[in-house]
Amino acid sequence: VSGVGAVRLAVESAHAGPREFIALFATLNIFIGVLNMFPMMPLDGGLVLVATYERIRTRKGQPRYQADLNRLAPFVFLFLGLLAFIFLTTLYLDIVHPINNPFQ
Repeated sequence: VSGVGAVRLAVESAHAGPREFIALFATLNIFIGVLNMFPMMPLDGGLVLVATYERIRTRKGQPRYQADLNRLAPFVFLFLGLLAFIFLTTLYLDIVHPINNPFQ
């Protein structure tokens, strides 16, 4: 569901009642939080992964190891391209084939 579909669902859930609206809002927030922890670099999960890798690579008594994030740039661009493709595809599908009202 893209932004268009999310707004459509939010309007339909608001008409169905406050309980459905709050449930939809909570579901969207949980989805965004879980997606944000995906272990790819532009997301928070990627930062946690790199910090964990640096912590494991640092030996006792040695200076702190710092990973070269420039080496991850190709993977970051591929992942951002995949996210852009998913965004555009869901946006197109939400406009051309909108989902049915699940709150009826």
